[in-house]
Amino acid sequence: MSTNVIVVAPSDSTEVTCAVCSHAQDAHDHIGIRYCSATAEGGFDRGCVCIGVTATPAAAG
Repeated sequence: MSTNVIVVAPSDSTEVTCAVCSHAQDAHDHIGIRYCSATAEGGFDRGCVCIGVTATPAAAG
């Protein structure tokens, strides 16, 4: 099992971002790294668990 996050670095930026959730690499704690890695490897489309990232509540309806 891999614990590496797939990253994408835009050509005009030095910030490395995650290909799964598009957050900065440093926004990932150990759980975030494993979660995004599993999401990428499994081909899942699911929410984010990155530290310091506030989730937007779903609209009541």
